[in-house]
Amino acid sequence: LVGSEMCIRDSYREDDDWMKFLQFVVGAEAFFESFIQLTLQEYTILYGYPVTKTQIATMVASFIMLSRAAILFEIQRSGKGLNCWETIIHTVKILPCYVTTIILRTSSLTLTIGYLRQWSVIPIGILYLELAVLAYLMCSDVKNKVIRFQATYFMSFSNFAVINTQNADYEDDERPSDEKTATFIRRSSIVTFCHHTTLLVILMCLGQYQPEYFQEQLEGVVLLPTDGKEFFYLPGFIIVLGFYSMVLSLHVAD
Repeated sequence: LVGSEMCIRDSYREDDDWMKFLQFVVGAEAFFESFIQLTLQEYTILYGYPVTKTQIATMVASFIMLSRAAILFEIQRSGKGLNCWETIIHTVKILPCYVTTIILRTSSLTLTIGYLRQWSVIPIGILYLELAVLAYLMCSDVKNKVIRFQATYFMSFSNFAVINTQNADYEDDERPSDEKTATFIRRSSIVTFCHHTTLLVILMCLGQYQPEYFQEQLEGVVLLPTDGKEFFYLPGFIIVLGFYSMVLSLHVAD
């Protein structure tokens, strides 16, 4: 699919405005819809709802759509001009980074919402502000204020789920430099990992030292009760996977 889309794209170079719009729509649908749907499906599993074949299929589709769109969006908007075979090779090389990043960010967000409930709005809002500041610093050289604001807004939300440094409406002469792009990848990866790790550690500490908080708030509906070892296995695994994802992200930036 990745190679075929890149081949098809070459035949539409003459209608560059239409391709920009199409890229933006596909990317936005993946970042905003597939990410939310994937998180919602994980949330229902966490709360013990039956796992059906349809649910598994939609989760796999959302995961593929999100990773595929993110990689295509990066390649198409970076102007690297890769052919079909080079695109497939490049995708295979960076796919582990995107896969681990998506798992880390969706799973961490699911646990945050599942256990903190209404209080999860606070850490989610803080994460958005952190990403917004980093995105604005990356786009600080963009002269058009509208494009600068749009890029900051778009990247702040898209990086909730996966690494993204591109905005469909960049002008060629205002595109952020490779140095700023690499800096954004490094900073956002480190900040996101530290943010999610901190929240997961807080959840484990609450489960260890104040389990009554979860028992009162959740009334035993969560699939992973705080009085079992499984409650600590999952956040611990996510932290380890998140560290691996951050290392891969730093390598991608280099």
